[in-house]
Amino acid sequence: MKAGEPVAAPKADTVGDEPIALGMRGRRGGRMLGRMKRAPVIVHPPCTGGRRVTLYGQDLGRALRPGDVAAILRRAGFCATTFVWDDTGVFEWRDGGPDVWLMP
Repeated sequence: MKAGEPVAAPKADTVGDEPIALGMRGRRGGRMLGRMKRAPVIVHPPCTGGRRVTLYGQDLGRALRPGDVAAILRRAGFCATTFVWDDTGVFEWRDGGPDVWLMP
């Protein structure tokens, strides 16, 4: 950067180079772990109190059904009216998909 050049302000919806929520400024790819892309939204295995939902590692809350996941993501800034649960570029479902909510 040269002296006198304007300095770009950080985007309000990012933390570092990761978006806080998808849908605000377009979808970005997940983080790279080795050669695999990691989905930004992880719905963790069922446990007592529901399934934990994280976005880029930040805990957003617990869900007891897919509608709860949608509500949690909307509170985090997603502007989608519907979600495609099997979109592996966005969601990673651990120990069962959107139809598994009880502990094994």
